[in-house]
Amino acid sequence: MSKLLKQGLCVLLCMLMIVTAVPTQVFAAADKTGATDKDGKPTTITDAEGSTTAIGDEWEQAYPYGVFAFSNAATTVTEGDEAVTIPVYRLGGTKGRATAFLLYNPAVSQLDVDRRGYANALSTDDIELEVEDTSPIAQYQPIGKDPDPEPGDYKLKVDTKEKKYTVSLSESADRYQWQAKGEKGWEGYSDESEESLTVEKDDYVNADFRCVYSVDGVSYCTDSVKGEKYVKPEPEVLPEMPDDLDLGEARTYTRLEPDQDDVFKAYIFSVTFADGEWIKNIRISPKEDELSECPEAAAFIIQDCKGGCINKSFNSTTITVEDNDPAEPFTLGLTETEIKADKADGAVTVTVKRNGGFQEMVTIDYETVDGTAIAGRDYVADSDTFAFAGDIAELSVTIQLIDDGIKTDKPKSFKLRLENLKGDGGNLCTLQDTEVTVSLINSGASKKKNLATKLTDTDAIDLSASCDLSSGGVVDTAPGTVTGTQVESEPIYADIKKGGSVQGMLKSYRYPNSISFSKYYRRDESDYWGY
Repeated sequence: MSKLLKQGLCVLLCMLMIVTAVPTQVFAAADKTGATDKDGKPTTITDAEGSTTAIGDEWEQAYPYGVFAFSNAATTVTEGDEAVTIPVYRLGGTKGRATAFLLYNPAVSQLDVDRRGYANALSTDDIELEVEDTSPIAQYQPIGKDPDPEPGDYKLKVDTKEKKYTVSLSESADRYQWQAKGEKGWEGYSDESEESLTVEKDDYVNADFRCVYSVDGVSYCTDSVKGEKYVKPEPEVLPEMPDDLDLGEARTYTRLEPDQDDVFKAYIFSVTFADGEWIKNIRISPKEDELSECPEAAAFIIQDCKGGCINKSFNSTTITVEDNDPAEPFTLGLTETEIKADKADGAVTVTVKRNGGFQEMVTIDYETVDGTAIAGRDYVADSDTFAFAGDIAELSVTIQLIDDGIKTDKPKSFKLRLENLKGDGGNLCTLQDTEVTVSLINSGASKKKNLATKLTDTDAIDLSASCDLSSGGVVDTAPGTVTGTQVESEPIYADIKKGGSVQGMLKSYRYPNSISFSKYYRRDESDYWGY
C-alpha cells in the first residue's frame, strides 16, 4: 500500500484498531439469556462468535480478590442523548479493598511524522465524564491481595544454552511465580508456575528476575538474579473506623476534570471497590453542539490495579458518539488543470483538495496517461489511491521526471486523471477538475540526477558481463558467491556517495591483482570512488 493510501486511511484504521483491539466479550443481558444471578451480577461471558464462558465458583478460587472487567466491548450513543452508564465489574472474589486504574484514550491518529488527526477522536470536551464515588468504608479496609512473601533462603542459579538463559531455584518448592522488574517495578513475568524460567539473551540482559515460591503454605521471595536484595514491604497502616460512620449506600458520582489545555490528551482516573463490592459505574453524557462531525470514539482501558488483578481478555471497551447534525456536501478535485514543469527539476507535484463537509471518508484513484511525453522516457508512470479521512483536506503526489540532459523549450505533455470515487454513500460529493495536463520542458540546468534518471541512463557501465559465479567468496551467499576477473585497465566507476554505504552489497568481488578504493573525486557533479 502506498504512503498516500496509508496516510488517508490512518484515521479509519486508528478507530478500527481501537475497536478490534478491544476484546469482543460482552455480558449476556438478563432479559435475553438469564445469565445473571438474583442480584444482577453476570454469570456468563459471551463472545461475538457466540461462545459462552460461565463465571462460576471456580472464579472465586482463581481470583479471590477479583478480576476487573467491562460489561460490553463497545457502546454507541448519539450526540445530545441522555447519560449512558458503563459498568466496571469485579468478578470472582471480592475480598478486601481494590482500586482499578483506567485510561481514557481518545482515538487520535498519526497522519504523518509531525501531524495528528483529531476528526474521529472523542475529546474530554465532547462529553461529561463522571465516576461513581468510593464507599466511605473502603478507606478502613485492607487491600485485597495475598500476604507479602517472607525473605527466602533459596538461591537462584542460571544456565546458558544456545543464547537462552534458564533461571531456577537451588532447591525444589511447592509453587513458583516468576517476576521481572520493569518500569512499574516488580511484576509477574509469566502466568505459568514452572520450576524454571527460560528467557532470550536480550530479555536477560535488559531485565532482572526473581522468584516467589511457596513451601508448606508459606510464600518466600528470592533476591534477584542481578543481586537486588528482597525487602518485605511494611504492612499497610489503616485509620481507625469511627462507630458512627455513614456508609453512604446511595450511589453518588463525581465529575472528572481532565486537562482543559489539551482535551485530546489521554486521561488516567481510578475506581475503588470496597470489600464485597462487585460493580462500579462510569457515567458519560455526550454534549450537544451545532457542528457537523464524524463519528468520534475513545477507549477505556484498565491498565493497573491495587488489589484484585487484570485479565487482558476483557479489560477494554470503546465509546462512540455519533453526530445528530446533517452531513454537509463537499467537492473533490485537482487544484490545477495545467502544470508546467522542468525535467531538470526531477519531479512535479500534483495536488487534490477537498472543500466542504468532512463527515464521509472517501477514496479516489489516480493514474498517469501518456501524451507526447512517454512514461519510462520522460517521466515515471504512477497510479494509486488518494484516501480522504475526516482530518484530511488536501493530498499530493509527486511524479518523478526523467532528465535526458537535452535542453529544449518544446513541451511534451502527459495527464493525470482521477476516477473511481468510493465511500460517498450519502451522495454528498461533487467531483471537480478530474484531469490535469503536465507540460514538460528541459532547461538543461540539472546539477544532480535523480534515481529515475540514473535508472534510464544509457551511458551507465554494466559490469555484470565481467563477472561469473564461483565458490569461495568472503560472504556466504546462495546460490554462490560472485567473483570477477578484471577485463581492462580502465577505471571502474561506482556511484557511491561520500561518507555513505552501498545498500544490499552482500556478494564479494575477487580480482587476481590488488585493487584499492582509496581516492575520492568528482565526475559530472557526482561523487565517486576509484582505484
